[in-house]
Amino acid sequence: FKASEVKPGECRFMNGTGREPVALLSHPGSGNTWLRILLEKTTGICTGAIYCDVDLRAQGFVGEGVRGASVVAVKSHDSSAPWEASSACDGHADRFCYGSAILLVRNPYDAFVAEWNRQLTEHLLKPARADHQQGHINAVPDFYFLGPEWDDYLQNQTVEWETRMRRWIVLGDHPLLVVHYEDVQHNLQGEVQRMLEFLKVDYKTEDLIQKIEDAKSATAFKRKKKNDRSIDPYTNEQKELINHTIQKVKIFLSQYNMEDLLKVERYMRI
Repeated sequence: FKASEVKPGECRFMNGTGREPVALLSHPGSGNTWLRILLEKTTGICTGAIYCDVDLRAQGFVGEGVRGASVVAVKSHDSSAPWEASSACDGHADRFCYGSAILLVRNPYDAFVAEWNRQLTEHLLKPARADHQQGHINAVPDFYFLGPEWDDYLQNQTVEWETRMRRWIVLGDHPLLVVHYEDVQHNLQGEVQRMLEFLKVDYKTEDLIQKIEDAKSATAFKRKKKNDRSIDPYTNEQKELINHTIQKVKIFLSQYNMEDLLKVERYMRI
């Protein structure tokens, strides 16, 4: 289909006949919502999700809860996706629910902080429900990174991140496009073009440049960075845990000769 078929600012569903759904996979906190904005603004096609987040729907993500081929891609954090036994797979646990997948990967150090911010601002700090964007943009005070709850959270997050990377990277014969969050930040147009080509979306470069500019102004969901944080949220022991997890994923990738697909070693910290 053609991105130019949709007027600027519009988002519509498409006729998914003959098209297999595309999964948009990521660990929580990796910028999935930001990527959905980019895809919707540049293609004009709505993105879907295996969830139905009422706050995101209120902000214009009308494809929340839509899993099929009528959306350009379907958001999922489910560690068992895209392999899952559900009605969408006719009950067969070994059937691939989607024809292909985009895997958005972010430095886990940054993703863990972003997801911690979201969880705290949505649940612990109890923001006013009228401000639907609250949980997606706020940064919590430093002292929330000092208690045992933060350490327990990291213990769980490292396991979940490793599980997702292992299960999502090796998809057999199903096409997979790995997109690094940091690459999108530094080469926005180039990475958007990679995604559109993977999704088989026709585009004109001059039109795409303007659509990307429009998308930049619509990224209210992109969390505000707290550059003045007075502490390093990670202790040496926590860094050792995360680095060890990254190293395990690297070894796993090497077993499948996929180190170049996902260069996780660049995420390690000292």
